[in-house]
Amino acid sequence: ACVAVAEENGRLCAGFDVEDALESLRSERYRSPAKPITRLLPFHYHRIPGAFRLRVGQILTAGERRPFPRWPIDPSADALRWIAGHPVPAWPGGKPFGLFLTHDVDGAQGMALASKLFEIEAGACVPAVYNIVTSTYPVDRGFARAVQALGGEIGWHGDLHDNRIAFDAEVGIRRRIEGARGFLEEFNVTGFRSPSLCRTPALFRVVAERFRWDSSVPDTGEGGGCATVVPWRMGKLLELPVSMPQDADLLFRRYPWKEI
Repeated sequence: ACVAVAEENGRLCAGFDVEDALESLRSERYRSPAKPITRLLPFHYHRIPGAFRLRVGQILTAGERRPFPRWPIDPSADALRWIAGHPVPAWPGGKPFGLFLTHDVDGAQGMALASKLFEIEAGACVPAVYNIVTSTYPVDRGFARAVQALGGEIGWHGDLHDNRIAFDAEVGIRRRIEGARGFLEEFNVTGFRSPSLCRTPALFRVVAERFRWDSSVPDTGEGGGCATVVPWRMGKLLELPVSMPQDADLLFRRYPWKEI
């Protein structure tokens, strides 16, 4: 019989390459990049009424059967880390865990709602990261400075939330980043999250040239996931996995929601 994992002299031993399996999960080598059909539209998909987009998403999700990674939680990569004997990451100040609170501001409506969320966070003295799209709606710079004053960050969520940047050629991705240079420098932006979490190896290669951290990979979500909530290094880039289900995932799966 073939044994995947066994204990020998008080240590766990695996009958496969644990490190390679862990890297395969975290880099999502087990899947091809998910390509949303919205990237093919000749116009920005936000022009399609939200109710129609929601209905289409619910229809597509209704027939979905995703055996792996299991939604909404799949700790497969964490199990591999345990088998490999990787130490638990040391958080600053000896803290037992870290919280990375983020909000993606996809459009003008989100920009208006962001101030309401910020008021709640400011009242609790909880800083957050707001990922801003730079060429779709007027950015409230006073709001961005208030976020930073509280100890939060401003991240870049692309120049257009058109779900295309991940599938551009590398030269095109660099051109889009360069077009946002003024904003990136004004707010000392060091982090990136891809629109709709679309991601490809080419995107990560270019993002690593300009940003210190990325948060575009879910632990488990639409089209895949890294099956861990523990950050890791992707070359020079620190990857901070998204551990909360996306609002679109919840709406498509018909989870109840309440307007703020």
